[in-house]
Formats: sequence, structure tokens, C-alpha cells
Amino acid sequence: MTRPVTEWVGKADTTAVFPIRCATCDQVFDRGYRISAARASRPNYCSSECWAKALKLRAKTRISKRFWSKVQKKGPDECWPWMGGLNPLGYGIFMGSRGSTQLAHRWSYMLATQDFSLQPEIFVCHSCDNPQCVNPAHLWLGDARDNVLDMLAKGRQRPGILRGEQSKKSDLTEKDIKSIRASSASHANLAREYGVSATAIAAIRSRKTWKHVT
Repeated sequence: MTRPVTEWVGKADTTAVFPIRCATCDQVFDRGYRISAARASRPNYCSSECWAKALKLRAKTRISKRFWSKVQKKGPDECWPWMGGLNPLGYGIFMGSRGSTQLAHRWSYMLATQDFSLQPEIFVCHSCDNPQCVNPAHLWLGDARDNVLDMLAKGRQRPGILRGEQSKKSDLTEKDIKSIRASSASHANLAREYGVSATAIAAIRSRKTWKHVT
């Protein structure tokens, strides 16, 4: 049972026992011990869980502020150029918390949707075909195959960088790759079955090649 709020009158009431509202869950709670009026005016939390949530929220707020300070925002349907660092392919790069560096447009999607649980195999793709753009309205989710097909449909592939079965030099398909990785046969037996070298089978299984097939 919470105690009624004590009215502060003069110096004698600069400390008091009274109910406080949690800054995270908004629940009213009673500390059960005296705190100063200055302490009571700052954010207070009813549990360690609420305190931890508040810390995470503040960290995300700082990251968001720092991220958007590097973006040239324009109209809602226009491209928003990333003004920070770029990788060799022209995509923006951004360092978040604890040195986590990812593509800037990926960060844009996560900040806009508040979904920070994207798995590595999920791609954030551009509908505007502009690598430097980080406008969330121009971004959509897909897998590696979606990304490659989108690239081919827009004619963005460069000579020599086609991957997997898209390459004319490939004797294998994505279905073959999945079967090879799922098989318990030896490298040598699979090499004879698929007409490639045992070294090629080893590279496929260790994901040194055909990385885009999940």
C-alpha cells in the first residue's frame, strides 16, 4: 500500500517518503526510504528491468540522432543521400553501438521500423536503384536471390561479377549447392557425381563460394 504524497514545506521537507511514477512503465511505486526532492524530480524506475529498458532506449535515441545527422533529407518520395562514409561500391556505412558497422541503408530500415533483429541472410534492397539513398520509403526486404534478380532486372550487373547459376561458367545450380551441403558423402564422391573438383566441393561446403545460397 502506497503512502500519500507528502507536501514539501520549507527545509524540513526536502526529503520524504512518497510514491513515485516509473519513467519506463508508468507504474506508481513506493521506494520505502527517503530521497531528496532533486532525486525525485529525475527519472526513477520500479525495477532493474525497467532501468535496463531505459538505458537501451537512450542508446537507440543517441544512435538515431547521430545517424540522421548524416542524412540529407529531401521530399518523402525523393532519394535521401547518405553524407557519411561510403564503401567501394558506393553504399553508405555507419557504426552503431559497440562498434557494429553495417550498411547505412540497413540502419535506416532498422531505425524506421524499430526492428533491430534482422538476420544476416535478410537483405535490405533499394527500389530506387541508388546505393547512397537511405530513404526508408525506398527500402524493402528480400533474400539473396531477390537481390540478384532485382539487379538483373534493372541491368545493374557488371561483367565478371555474376554469381552462381547466373554465371555462364557455372555447371551447378542453387539446388545442387543445397544438396551438396546437405549430403554426408565425401568430397571425392560428390566431385564425381557433379563433375567438379573435390576442392570445389570443399569450397562450397565451407561457404567460400556460393555464399549467397542459404
